[in-house]
Amino acid sequence: MAQVCTFTTRYRAADSDLVRITIDWTSHTDGTVTQAFPKAYSGIIERVVFNPGATAPTDLYDVTITDDQGVDVLAGQGANLSTSATSHVKPGIPFKDGTTTSVAPVVIDDTLTLNITNAGSGKVGAIVVYLRVFGDLGPQAL
Repeated sequence: MAQVCTFTTRYRAADSDLVRITIDWTSHTDGTVTQAFPKAYSGIIERVVFNPGATAPTDLYDVTITDDQGVDVLAGQGANLSTSATSHVKPGIPFKDGTTTSVAPVVIDDTLTLNITNAGSGKVGAIVVYLRVFGDLGPQAL
């Protein structure tokens, strides 16, 4: 089975700078998905939700979202995902102030690429990326 990715974008309301990108995916027979986002984005990734779907991927499957330089903008937070529970992360670059471990937001200005491994053959899931965009997108559609 060939991989399948469908990107659905809901652009912000007139008074918001938030964009929601939903990616419905089906893995290749080798358990992978590699797909570039259909357009470049400039902004900060605020939240990413992982939903394993009805034909759930193999437990502890892995997701990265890489920028044009090949850096995982999830900073490893998409590793070893559950096959039975929806989860979410606040991506960022980790830093530690001596008592609290926190993350600094990741700024992107790239065409991102979704990478999934260890999912199993023909498995499905969904990923939702919430992006706070810079500049004026206007009413665009993919």
